[in-house]
Amino acid sequence: MGLFDVIMIALIGVYWFEVPLRGNPLVLLLGAVLFLMSSVAIGLFISTICSTQQQAQISTFFFWNASLYSVWFCLPDREYA
Repeated sequence: MGLFDVIMIALIGVYWFEVPLRGNPLVLLLGAVLFLMSSVAIGLFISTICSTQQQAQISTFFFWNASLYSVWFCLPDREYA
């Protein structure tokens, strides 16, 4: 279902909003597949460790916040000035 959403959003962006898609669409699909597979793997990992739904929700919240902040630390400040 997630891959279907990626394809539909890309098609709507290209044909309805006329956003040019530069580059190879297969690379976009490969990146989307890798992202979806890693997201499912992280979800399965958290669900096997946690014993309650509340514990799983809190663990997911902390994991995604930590990964988001760690990406921001990898980006140089000069690019956004």
